[in-house]
Amino acid sequence: IASLLKEVANLKKSNKKNGIGSSKADKEKDKDSSSAKDSATSKPEIKQSNSGNSSGSGNGGMSNFTAMMATPMVDPNSSDHVVAMTQLKEKLVSLGKKLTQKDKELLDKDKLITELKSKNFENEIELRNKLKDTER
Repeated sequence: IASLLKEVANLKKSNKKNGIGSSKADKEKDKDSSSAKDSATSKPEIKQSNSGNSSGSGNGGMSNFTAMMATPMVDPNSSDHVVAMTQLKEKLVSLGKKLTQKDKELLDKDKLITELKSKNFENEIELRNKLKDTER
């Protein structure tokens, strides 16, 4: 039975691609069978909005429909998106800590560079003064 359902679904897909229409009852059966298949899968799906891409032509609506069908949908009963958000927040916090640590290291290095430059400048002045004294 499952193989027959797959074959029917494949035929309907090929009919849709070829422009052959189906009745409303067939479409509702397709929705019911596809929603049962979707609920059986465990992958979280993401729905993308194409609200800014309306072209006003008849083909634009069909391309939006096919784009929506091609993009995965979010399962509202799944907590995968919450877990993903939590992981991203934790990563953001850790990256923020790394950034502040790197900033501190850079400031420390800048201080060291400034101190070394000042010592170098003082040494140059001291050497110039010694040269002047030896010339006299």
